[in-house]
Amino acid sequence: MDRFPERVCGAGHTALILILVGAMATGLLAAWLLQGGRASDPTVPAGAHAIQPPPDAPGPISSAPGTRQSAHSERSTPPAGPAGEDPARSRRHDGTGRIRGYVETDPDLPMPTRWTLVLGPSPFLAGRERALPRRLEVEGGEREFNLPDLPLAGYRLLVEAPGVNCTPLDVQLDRDNNDLYVILALARAGFIAGQVLDEAGAAVEELEVWLEPRPGSERVKSLTDHLGGFCFESVRDGEYVLYLGPPSSPLLAPQQLVFRAPSLTLSAQVIPVLGRLELVVVDEFGSPVQDAELRGSGNAGGLVNARSDPSGRALVRFLPPGRYRVHARHEDFGTALKIVSLRVGEAPEVRLELTR
Repeated sequence: MDRFPERVCGAGHTALILILVGAMATGLLAAWLLQGGRASDPTVPAGAHAIQPPPDAPGPISSAPGTRQSAHSERSTPPAGPAGEDPARSRRHDGTGRIRGYVETDPDLPMPTRWTLVLGPSPFLAGRERALPRRLEVEGGEREFNLPDLPLAGYRLLVEAPGVNCTPLDVQLDRDNNDLYVILALARAGFIAGQVLDEAGAAVEELEVWLEPRPGSERVKSLTDHLGGFCFESVRDGEYVLYLGPPSSPLLAPQQLVFRAPSLTLSAQVIPVLGRLELVVVDEFGSPVQDAELRGSGNAGGLVNARSDPSGRALVRFLPPGRYRVHARHEDFGTALKIVSLRVGEAPEVRLELTR
């Protein structure tokens, strides 16, 4: 009987501890339930909401340097897929649209009175195989243009005019962007200059230098002056090939160039010391023959391509040493053939007598 109160007191103490533990567990559970919606994303603080920023609205499409130069970036343009692609994507270029725009010029460049808007397939945008090439001739200094009823496709636009340069602009015309307004920027075309020397350090005068745009287009020619200098003016931005001498038989390996206005000055081009042939064409009586056609080639390169002057003479320069076969021909006086050996620095006189 003496220990009964002590047992009762011990049991009460144990019950009190169990009640406290249960209350703590209940509180933790309630807190977890309240925090559950944010527990999966620890980067969002209590009371905050994760908001997705709206996509950037597209700005004006311009070819001016430093501006947005394509209606869609290469990343955002899904590539044309094979059969079985998403039907919505396959219909992306169904239908037609239009491209309108404006041509702006540098402050010191007057607007050309005549220019050509060139439209063709983009080299990389989706749907380029559907592009419809078009050329629009514009006169009167007009700056605005309108190209309606275009198949939806990836296009490239540029302006062509004498003495001006235009950076090509690629645009995506599709069902979501079927009415585009673009700005094409014009600047002055630039120039490419250089100098040709021989291995002895002497200037090479009156050498043909050719510049060919890439992809292949019409070549232009310059002749070196008394200092060996040459210059090509009104050159547009792009890739080019430079030839020293005739493109069919250049004196050095063709040089690949990438040009960006305003100018490109090349380092001195050094060619070997070469020889030349002084050709004299006469008839069977020894009289000079004018306007005879002279053709030939050497076994180590070099071409003969000339016509005789009133004295029957023609000077062919910049020939590498070797063995040459030279043909002469005239409608009225007949033909002639000579085989000539040419050494470095020589200038032999070669007489060709025409016979029928």
